[in-house]
Amino acid sequence: MFELFGEPEEGDFDKTSMEWFLEDNHGNIVYIYDYKSTNLYDNSLPSVEEVKNMKTFDWHIGGRNQENANNLSGFIYKKIL
Repeated sequence: MFELFGEPEEGDFDKTSMEWFLEDNHGNIVYIYDYKSTNLYDNSLPSVEEVKNMKTFDWHIGGRNQENANNLSGFIYKKIL
């Protein structure tokens, strides 16, 4: 993700520690975030820096509708393969 979108914004530190908010030319907003995935949420989980250095990580994708989230997922899939 970092190669595609750069450094993420800080999350709310309640359940997310980092996130990207993306908007296309049509005003569709989607976001990529970690969810309950770092030691900021649970001490037994990896740190934010450890997550940033992982070769693979299961990010969450959200949006205002499923189509927008699916479009982003497809874009990411094409870029990383």
